[in-house]
Amino acid sequence: MRHASELKQKDLVGKSILQSSFQASGQEEVNEFFDSNPDCYHYAQSFVTKRDSLTGEITITGITVQYWKVS
Repeated sequence: MRHASELKQKDLVGKSILQSSFQASGQEEVNEFFDSNPDCYHYAQSFVTKRDSLTGEITITGITVQYWKVS
């Protein structure tokens, strides 16, 4: 997975950057996205959770991934 922090100013001069996001069901899906999109760079991610109202248990239901597409 490529991270946005790896980009240098010279990598971005004259390029357009689109910041976007997607929902994934797990880390494997995130890795597959970046493997198949070489012009995309991981920017941030957070977990999507739900809380059981009776037990208070918190369950992770997915991942929201933010990324930059550099072209």
